[in-house]
Amino acid sequence: MSSAAELTPNANQKIIQYLNDALAMENASEDRLQSRIQDSIVEDTRIQLQNHLEETRSQKERLKQIITGHGGEPTQAKAELPLLKPNTIDLVRDDLTSRSSAGSSSNRQPQEPQSNPSVETIVKETDDVRLAPERELIQSERDAIIEYGEIVKYKMLMEIAKKVGAMDAIPVIDQNLKEEEQMASWIIASTPALLRRVWAQIEVSAGARTIPET
Repeated sequence: MSSAAELTPNANQKIIQYLNDALAMENASEDRLQSRIQDSIVEDTRIQLQNHLEETRSQKERLKQIITGHGGEPTQAKAELPLLKPNTIDLVRDDLTSRSSAGSSSNRQPQEPQSNPSVETIVKETDDVRLAPERELIQSERDAIIEYGEIVKYKMLMEIAKKVGAMDAIPVIDQNLKEEEQMASWIIASTPALLRRVWAQIEVSAGARTIPET
């Protein structure tokens, strides 16, 4: 298999760069997984996340070995993980805030910023509505988005490694890719069971919230 010595300097530099991109993604994923394990209210999810945390740490070590083998320095940077935004509850909060600001700006006399008790109450209710079951569902959705983002990253990295001839990186990329695909499949397959567990509480929390007219 091709090693760093068999690549052109530019090709070697680029594969190190892209491998470090993947490593930065896994650095960030490790932090998120640790947080999810602490916050999840579903035991099966915590177990699966713990297993994937161990996989992620192994993925990082494999990437580091390849990067070092190509003469690079493994990054400690953490990538910004993919996120679907805004959530509808975030939209409610933004709408309430902007309406409150608009009301304050209509006053001709300059004033110190003052809080609107009605808006504060509504925003607090909006945050309180996001009960643990709904947070779990939202975070599970984000888990899936991140996993599929990682899958795309590794598939692209695989093609780059083939293009530059870094054949020694391919087994590592392939193993990491398969582990991400397995995790993504687990998240999707477990969604019906998660919904059976949490949906009744999520549905009870539904309700329109508006600012009282003043």
